[in-house]
Amino acid sequence: MSNFFQKIDKMKFVYDMVYKVVLFICKILLIVDILITTMAVSGRYISFIPDPAWSEEIVLT
Repeated sequence: MSNFFQKIDKMKFVYDMVYKVVLFICKILLIVDILITTMAVSGRYISFIPDPAWSEEIVLT
């Protein structure tokens, strides 16, 4: 069984890299989600900011 774990330990750098890439993508998507929500809420109360119809659906997904 320890042979299996030795092979897994050799692949650890691949798992770490995939984890970092996925974490970065999630951070970017969270920032975009916050910006879309801010624009949608601001567009309701400030007349010169557009309030796109798709903004609420995007945030819900």
